[in-house]
Amino acid sequence: DARVRWAHHGAPRGVSDILVADGGIGILRRVQPDGTVTTLAGQRGESGTVDGSGPAARFGVRTGCIARDRSQARLGVAGDGVGGIYISDVAEGTLRHVTAAGAVTTVASGLDLFTAHIAFDVTRQAVWMVGAATLLFVNVGDGAVTDTGLAGQTLAVDAARDMLFIGRQGDAVGIAGYALDTLTLRAGPISPLPTLPSQMAV
Repeated sequence: DARVRWAHHGAPRGVSDILVADGGIGILRRVQPDGTVTTLAGQRGESGTVDGSGPAARFGVRTGCIARDRSQARLGVAGDGVGGIYISDVAEGTLRHVTAAGAVTTVASGLDLFTAHIAFDVTRQAVWMVGAATLLFVNVGDGAVTDTGLAGQTLAVDAARDMLFIGRQGDAVGIAGYALDTLTLRAGPISPLPTLPSQMAV
């Protein structure tokens, strides 16, 4: 229903519709295979953290360049495996969930996020997010947040192999891979850090 600004999507595969989070104006759009674009949730240009359905919901709006890694996508998205998505809202410091019908709820708030990159861990029913200092692990059932102690600017979860891949700026190799079943998550940094075939060249 309009041109998209500062959009971010979750690398969709095998889906009929694509959901796009537009951090430039704070809305979530649905793009159908025939090119039809409709607004699923949020209100154009109105910022905030308001739960609700459709236009009653509010997301953060990008307001200028804060830093190199924060200057682009302000809303990151990841599918929940059952038709909905999770949204990483950098501007508001929140993790939101949006159903296929457009109902928006807040899972966790008060997060200090560095980038909008996000990945859903279906095995643990949790979301990995990029915090200001380290990666965050958020349990979507109760909203509990764990500081993992792992550093990185981008991330992805491979559910089939149960692995977490982290992209780090400045690394000679670029991407580190960790077997998720070797990570012990607790209320603090992961200790010790996994050593598993951890470095994977790209």
